[in-house]
Amino acid sequence: MVSRFNRDVVAQPGVGAVVLFGGVNDLGTLGAAAGPEAHAALVRAMIEGMRQLVLRARAHHIRIYGATITPFGGSATYPLTETLEADRQAINAWIREKGHFDRVIDFDAVMRDPANPERLNPLYDSGDHLHASPSGYKAMGEAAARAVTGRRARAKR
Repeated sequence: MVSRFNRDVVAQPGVGAVVLFGGVNDLGTLGAAAGPEAHAALVRAMIEGMRQLVLRARAHHIRIYGATITPFGGSATYPLTETLEADRQAINAWIREKGHFDRVIDFDAVMRDPANPERLNPLYDSGDHLHASPSGYKAMGEAAARAVTGRRARAKR
């Protein structure tokens, strides 16, 4: 995200706001084999990258909304470990802290299974336990609309 931000956001005419949503791939590709030092370094690097993007956005008078990382327990693509889940929770805690972003879109809260918060809600899971279904993306869109506008999205008639 850091390397693409200027091209994808700042250089685009008329951009007034950006939603920063990412991190599952960064966490998942580190994998279970990495040691504690590698996990700590990744968490620090991801948070520092987000910090840089917040500063760049503000320097260009662009509102920046931070979105939490969604659960991915059960995914064959990125098998979840306790350490990866702790990393996700640490990054999400930073995202949720006041002062970093203009607002937070808590996709983790929207998408997680209430009975098993390390997994996507079955209603929103595409079946691979990593990507949202169409109804999941709709729920995410509604959450983003609420965060950006401060009110509920209206259903199309």
